[in-house]
Amino acid sequence: MSDDVRVLPTSYNELEELLGEKIAPFNVLFQDSIRYYDSLLGRDARSSPVMEQQFLDRFRFLLEQEHFASPRSLRETLIKLSYGFYMKQRN
Repeated sequence: MSDDVRVLPTSYNELEELLGEKIAPFNVLFQDSIRYYDSLLGRDARSSPVMEQQFLDRFRFLLEQEHFASPRSLRETLIKLSYGFYMKQRN
């Protein structure tokens, strides 16, 4: 693989199309992050900055592995792509 930095797709479907089978580690992360962010909607939920940072670190690591440039907002991009993954799984 080339060391050129790639632009991260803006949708889950584009990312999946680009990565093919290499999407699997991202899918695991997206599934985990959906559970975490969904739990924040619960009545007694409390956010955990440490846990959220672990998700962001995992996401950053995967992006580096695939030579993607880091998005402007890592958190927003993770949430957006996780939601895209969730919607695709529902269909």
